[in-house]
Amino acid sequence: MHPKILLIEDKEYLRQSLLTMLIAEGYEVVDAEDGSIGVDMVFTESPDLVICDLKMPRLNGDQVLDILRHEPQTQTLPFICISSDERFLAPISVQSLDDDSFLQKPFSRLDLLVAIEQQLSQKLAADRN
Repeated sequence: MHPKILLIEDKEYLRQSLLTMLIAEGYEVVDAEDGSIGVDMVFTESPDLVICDLKMPRLNGDQVLDILRHEPQTQTLPFICISSDERFLAPISVQSLDDDSFLQKPFSRLDLLVAIEQQLSQKLAADRN
């Protein structure tokens, strides 16, 4: 069984590009065009990891992360923020994410794959303890 990734990105061209790349890498991927839809999909799709843009309409990435960290079933869900501007990181993100959970756009395919594998490995290790 392949890990399921929820990709939340409001820019259609980038979302489609990342979807294609992640599927080619063997991941099962579902996607949402904004944070509000993404939050709903976390609870209906049960992803193993979320990749979320920070600057989006309706709910931004910080708000999505805040909602997920306050729900018992999603408190430890691996979460990777992506953004073209690191200044969009609000205090909740800085406190809730470890260093490998933020990728500045543009990022390489390899950087994204490494971040995904690190997050999934950390979650697996934490689940075993």
